[in-house]
Amino acid sequence: MAMYNAKNPSIKRIMQEIKQLTKICGPDKEFYAKPLDDDIFEIHFTIRGPPDSPYSEGLYHGRLRLPSEYPYKPPELMFLTPSGRFSTHTKVCLTVTSFHPEEWRASWDIRTILIAIASFFTENAAGGVGALNYSEQECKKLAFGSKNFKCSICGMDHSTFLSNSEYRKLNVENSAKTESEKQSESQTEKEQKIESCSISFHEEPINSKGEEIKDDEAIQQIADEKKLNQEDEEEEKERKDSVLTQRHIQSSSDSSSFNSSSSSASSSSLSSSIHPASSKSSHQTGQDSKGKKIHKEKRTQLSLWNRFNEYPLHLRIVSILLVFWIIIWILRRL
Repeated sequence: MAMYNAKNPSIKRIMQEIKQLTKICGPDKEFYAKPLDDDIFEIHFTIRGPPDSPYSEGLYHGRLRLPSEYPYKPPELMFLTPSGRFSTHTKVCLTVTSFHPEEWRASWDIRTILIAIASFFTENAAGGVGALNYSEQECKKLAFGSKNFKCSICGMDHSTFLSNSEYRKLNVENSAKTESEKQSESQTEKEQKIESCSISFHEEPINSKGEEIKDDEAIQQIADEKKLNQEDEEEEKERKDSVLTQRHIQSSSDSSSFNSSSSSASSSSLSSSIHPASSKSSHQTGQDSKGKKIHKEKRTQLSLWNRFNEYPLHLRIVSILLVFWIIIWILRRL
């Protein structure tokens, strides 16, 4: 510890209080307090959370900044360990801190301040400066985590502040937590592997025979087959549309031809009834009947051709080949 003027009233008072604290502070105690080696006016402390509260399992570290006029002026208080009740690295407003100098008593010492701070944990936050109001579950979680705290300024390690039974319990809890995290990570990895395997299995392409395809060449072959099938379907659809269109046009032309021939026949019959002796009317009637006969033959031929076109392509090809074979056979016989 640095050298100080022991005749200074403030330093003399602080040194007396520190001497008393060394007798009552330590493991298994309610609190611990010690000044920094190079600054006697800055006291670092650790207090236990009050029993029967969400903070009972916690160890809370902070700092008291004593004024040069101590004990006639109150200190500044700041917590370094999260608790859910007080903010960290922020000056806290309590009746024993510099926020309320009018309520400060010179008879109060560091021990009194630490006991008062511990009692404020269970009081309502009421919107004070540096006050928090976390849920009970969150406070318990922070209390458990506070046991692993180590101060980077004074070097205080909370694991050394624990009793042997508490230290063993903490080790067991940390081991269980670590094991649980490892199992959770392992389970997550297994699920990811299973999911990836499942995805790759379902995305494996198959050919027309239902067999899995495992090489790029075969995959391309299947794609080509699908493309050809689509093209065949489109051609078949176009052919059917064409046949239907031809049939519609043919039926329209047949009906118009039939109407014209009917009107011609009626007019010729009417002409023959009016002029039965006229040779010109007889000749015209003969021509009309001949034209009607020719038209009927053409209509029959077209009807047979349309029916032939309705057959599937392979049957039409077989029929044509059969006709050619018959013609060749007849020619050879001759």
